[in-house]
Amino acid sequence: MGEVKGTEELFKLREVQGIGEASLRKLAEAGYTLEKVACEDVNTIAKLLSTSLRQAAQIVDSAKKLAQGSRGIGAYTASQYRQFLEENVKWYSTGSKDLDELLGGGFRSCSLTGITGPFESGKSQMVNTAIVHCIDKGEHAMLIETELDTAAPERFAEIAAARGLSYDPEKLILIDARKITSVEDQFFAYGVMREIAESQGLRVGILAVDSFTSCFQRKFRGREVFPDRKKELNRHITYLEDFARDFNCAVLLTAQVIEVPVSPQESKGLAMDSALVRAITGMGYIPWGGSALTHGLATWLSLEWTRHSGVYKAVLFGSSRQPKGKCYFTITDKGITDLNPKLKEAIMKRKGGEEE
Repeated sequence: MGEVKGTEELFKLREVQGIGEASLRKLAEAGYTLEKVACEDVNTIAKLLSTSLRQAAQIVDSAKKLAQGSRGIGAYTASQYRQFLEENVKWYSTGSKDLDELLGGGFRSCSLTGITGPFESGKSQMVNTAIVHCIDKGEHAMLIETELDTAAPERFAEIAAARGLSYDPEKLILIDARKITSVEDQFFAYGVMREIAESQGLRVGILAVDSFTSCFQRKFRGREVFPDRKKELNRHITYLEDFARDFNCAVLLTAQVIEVPVSPQESKGLAMDSALVRAITGMGYIPWGGSALTHGLATWLSLEWTRHSGVYKAVLFGSSRQPKGKCYFTITDKGITDLNPKLKEAIMKRKGGEEE
């Protein structure tokens, strides 16, 4: 079968005691990195490599020691950690100053953000605008399109020109939806992006998947597949967390929604009360994918139309760093942008800014 060749991650795995070429191939095909092996359950490793529990335990223990050394794992005081974040975290603008403020600075690097909302609520436009700002910083952006005809090369150029930003189309790496027909294709695309970034030494600022959930919706239908859906979602999110960490980039995932209330068949056994959902998300929708998806991302935004023509509402309903809140934005040739002051004032005065 020959020797396994590949990225820096494979060379790290080769240093683990007890891993030969056959085992290395199995781990690589399953998407394992050194850190994943170090954190994996011994029984899982034994089953995957067809080895004894003792041998699997030795492999995991060796991986832990190597991972601790390569990562330089240690503890911070709170002030040291704050300084570390200030020196290392990067921010990417949404295009709206109000929305950036709501998020605490924009989209954050080394983090996963979910952008959810109904059809034509601005999810793709928000991703496009952030990508343009990323490229203006001189960094590369990566986009995985899973729905046909949602990524238009000319749109990125238009947003940049309207904003007076520097834009180099060579800094946008795109995998189009014609190549993504299943969740397996989508997962494989992450690896393709990693290989491109590593082999070319790219400084990646944003990796976006638009839409993250569309392939999942096609494959996982009905409550009987929930366990398989959860397992597959966790596999994808874990890989993307590693990607965000390894490249110190922002990962943006758009997600479709479920309307509430839903049909009795869909809501059976679930807490799908409309008032509760609105209290949580600020809107009458919840992200498709359940807790496996919502728990896996650090930040969640809901987008929705309002009764004012061309005005959209964004609700920050999930964040460990920022309080829940909302703001309004519009979409123009500049992509996502703020409302003009007079319109914003008029909207905020109307019933305290509530559109429901």
